[in-house]
Amino acid sequence: MAEIADLTGVSRATVSRVISGKPGIPEKTRRRIWTVVEILHYRPSRPIQPLVPEIPEADGCLAQENSKEGTLGFVEEAISGKREA
Repeated sequence: MAEIADLTGVSRATVSRVISGKPGIPEKTRRRIWTVVEILHYRPSRPIQPLVPEIPEADGCLAQENSKEGTLGFVEEAISGKREA
């Protein structure tokens, strides 16, 4: 993928997005990438698939512990409450 990125003048992330069929890449760039992919006979080393299956209604939380105010304890309680709901 790095070689495709170098030859097309885009980032590896852009090449990955095009190969994965993600939106948001200009059509001209997309065609340039696919042309190089075909010339190089590039095939991904593994099937392109999500590494983590989609989980409906998944929630996430990120918190920094603040020992004076007990922020982490509050977050733990909030997460426990969410799991019980």
